[in-house]
Amino acid sequence: TIAAFAKKALALGEIHVIANVAGYGKGQPFVDNTPDFWDRWDQLETAFDALHRWQGDSGPGHWAVIDMLPLGRIGIRQHPLNGPDRPTRFTPNEQRALMTLACVGQSPLMFGGDLPSLDDATRALLTRDEVLAVNQQGRNGREVYRDCSQSAVIRMCDLPGGREWALAIFSFTARAAKSVTLTPEMKAVAG
Repeated sequence: TIAAFAKKALALGEIHVIANVAGYGKGQPFVDNTPDFWDRWDQLETAFDALHRWQGDSGPGHWAVIDMLPLGRIGIRQHPLNGPDRPTRFTPNEQRALMTLACVGQSPLMFGGDLPSLDDATRALLTRDEVLAVNQQGRNGREVYRDCSQSAVIRMCDLPGGREWALAIFSFTARAAKSVTLTPEMKAVAG
């Protein structure tokens, strides 16, 4: 199998780039959490649910994968039924939401666009040191709040040293931003 080959090659030190061979279950290097998604918000929403289902089961040696990041220019060599070569349909806010979700959830960051044609805005989104540090150093990514209508989700993770967190607040609606107060219950869940 591909997984057995990859493990053997890694043990021999002969692989420097790992392909996405996700989807072979808990306790393995990658756990593919979502169906393949492209650049539609309804598909991205499934990643929130998937990370929630797997929280507590993702960490060093077995990361939860939400999917490749369909940012920048995508669809260059894809199947004709998936659409033409094009820029992502995600708005700038949706692109930030995707990157934030992937980072606070410690999902492996696999870029799904065309690197040679990367625009400045996408490059800036993918290379922000503070955000990448949350992805690489954060642990115990978890959802701490979801309102009953799913119009807001709060996710967080612990940062090194045990005294700081990364907190991400997501809105699922286009209406004006609302304030969210961290209640004592939410603070207790947060740790």
